[in-house]
Amino acid sequence: MSSAAENCNDLKTLIREVPDFPKPGILFYDITTLLKDRKGFARLIDSLTEYYINKDIDLVLGIEARGFIFGPALAYRLNAGFVPLKCCAGPTNWSTAATRWRSTRMR
Repeated sequence: MSSAAENCNDLKTLIREVPDFPKPGILFYDITTLLKDRKGFARLIDSLTEYYINKDIDLVLGIEARGFIFGPALAYRLNAGFVPLKCCAGPTNWSTAATRWRSTRMR
């Protein structure tokens, strides 16, 4: 694990915990508090980039909804394409999804 990724534990303090939302017994993690902290958001993207930079990534698939937020920033930093994927009911064949987007490789 990279040094940047190892040093991200303090970023957890930037994520607000909302108990009993949307219903009793559920603990919701509100990432908007992380997103509005420019240094925290930058450190997160920098750390993800450092982890993936040497892995020959051609395409970043972002699964809704958080993937739509973090995926484009990471794809930009990796000089890769970005494809937003909407969740669907039932099993998903990711290879088929990638083929639909004319991807030759998935990582």
